[in-house]
Amino acid sequence: MLESFRDVYGYEAEAQRRGLEPEARRRFHQERSQPVMDALQAWFEVQFAEKKVEPNSGLGEAITYCLKRWTRLTLFLRQAGAPLDSNLVERALKKCILHRNYVHQSITETSSSEATKFAEESILSSVGSCT
Repeated sequence: MLESFRDVYGYEAEAQRRGLEPEARRRFHQERSQPVMDALQAWFEVQFAEKKVEPNSGLGEAITYCLKRWTRLTLFLRQAGAPLDSNLVERALKKCILHRNYVHQSITETSSSEATKFAEESILSSVGSCT
C-alpha cells in the first residue's frame, strides 16, 4: 500500500521536474498513476471482501477512510491542476488550531478585558496567516 503512494508521489516529483503544465501533468498522471491507484483501490476492496482486515482495526479504518473519499483522493487524475493532496491546507489549519489553543489558554490565565483584547488581536492575526 505505501509503495503505491510512494510511486504516485514519485510521478508527481517527476512531473514537477519536467515543469509540466496542468493539463500535461493530468495526462502524465493518468498514464502512470491511474494504474497504481486502480490497483490500490482493488487491493483495499479485497482486504474487506476476503476478510483479511477487520474494518474496525487501524488498517481497516485507514482503508475505509480512503475508500469513502476515493473520488476526492483521485481528483488529480481527472482535473487539471488539482493537487495530489491537501497538505498545504492542512498545515495552515493546524497552525490556526494551535494558535486558537494558545489563545484559549492565555484567556484562562489573564483578566477578562486583557484576554478579550488579546483574543481579538490573536484571532485576526491567525486568520491572516492562514489565508
